[in-house]
Amino acid sequence: MPNGSLSTLLHGNAGNVDLDWPLRLKIGIGATSGLAWLHHVCEPSYLHQNISSNVALVGDDFETRIIDFGIARLVGTRDSNHSSFQNGNLDEFGFVAPVYSSMMVASMKGDVYSFEVVLLEIATGQKPLQATMIVI
Repeated sequence: MPNGSLSTLLHGNAGNVDLDWPLRLKIGIGATSGLAWLHHVCEPSYLHQNISSNVALVGDDFETRIIDFGIARLVGTRDSNHSSFQNGNLDEFGFVAPVYSSMMVASMKGDVYSFEVVLLEIATGQKPLQATMIVI
């Protein structure tokens, strides 16, 4: 994909790409569509288990695709929301749902948590572990 990963666009040397709000929105919607397809259109559904800005590739038209299904798992039935977490290979710490550390159970909720971190990264332009806390 010509624009590389979302992480490179947000934090790396992405050339003269200005990520204004309409472009960020388009990237977010594209990534959302990809995750929704994995969870709700595929039969059986897939748990990605590795959602981060590094696995979202951005094309020249800024359409976004989710890649890297190395630890993706099939969910047995449409009604099932859990799958045993056997691999133990997690991506970047800032994207991992806190429940993984105690239960080691992969779920769609874990994918959604990681994706919410990606959306926050798109909105703020900061890496997950670099975000500064604002105390009111």
